[in-house]
Amino acid sequence: MMYRSILFVLLLSLSFRTYADEIDPANLELLRRYEDTLSTLQDSIVLSVEPVVRQQACFSFIRVLVQALKVDQSFNYPFVALKRITIISPDDRKFRMFNWGLKLFNDSYRYYGAIQMNNKKELKVFPLFDYNYKIKNKDTISNHEKWPGAIYYKMIERNRYYYLFGWDGNNLRSNIKIIDVLHFNKKGEPVFGAPKFVVTDKKNVYIYNRYIIEYKEDAVVTLNYDTDLKLIVFDHLAPQSSTSKDYRFTYVPDGTYEGFKYRKRQWHYVSQVFTSTMKQPVFPKPVDFEKEQEQFKNTIKKNK
Repeated sequence: MMYRSILFVLLLSLSFRTYADEIDPANLELLRRYEDTLSTLQDSIVLSVEPVVRQQACFSFIRVLVQALKVDQSFNYPFVALKRITIISPDDRKFRMFNWGLKLFNDSYRYYGAIQMNNKKELKVFPLFDYNYKIKNKDTISNHEKWPGAIYYKMIERNRYYYLFGWDGNNLRSNIKIIDVLHFNKKGEPVFGAPKFVVTDKKNVYIYNRYIIEYKEDAVVTLNYDTDLKLIVFDHLAPQSSTSKDYRFTYVPDGTYEGFKYRKRQWHYVSQVFTSTMKQPVFPKPVDFEKEQEQFKNTIKKNK
């Protein structure tokens, strides 16, 4: 793990130098100053206990981010200090997306974001206006002005369509994970949603513009792309009791997995990803707590 962490840092620093070398020194210094301000504001957005302070910091963050992106060659600046803000881009570097959430006073969330296009001639940024409270289904196709907001943690690209894996803190009882579809129309404007998810049962074929799963608020649910399997893999969810099957906030993982396989430019539903099972679950080696405690005491004595 240590080796992998060091390798990641080295690769990140190499990538930073490669793109930063394309920025003029004066612009680079200006972007660094903006980054320092943004770094402070991001901490207030996430860590402040006062909703009003979080909100004010969020609005200030938006203003400073816009100023920073107006700087020439800003697309090549990675903003590595913004650890609490998601910045993702596809392999083709056509654009990148800044994305974050603001926790409101009632424990709900409002989402913010911007898409910066890789345009050397002029700044081209599309602000994302959260329309999450209206878009809660799999059928809507919308634009950046009616964005089905979420916090994205992964992006993959297939044939000029970008698949966004995201999380939404839906309400006090349930969370949502989503795979949305981003593409660009003939005018170069972002569009969210496309008929890319095909689910077939014994009688019908359903085609969805995005895929959404809702589950119990404190459940841990997986939804991601597996590079080894070349599949989108996610937990199969089931209600905690037979009487609560109509209430999605009672759904939790049952230990099995579903998925989607990419075929003919669409994602086709796979009802069971792992077909083999084990008679006994695999447990880690038991921890000898007395031995661990003794080692801890010895360590303390040595450091006195």
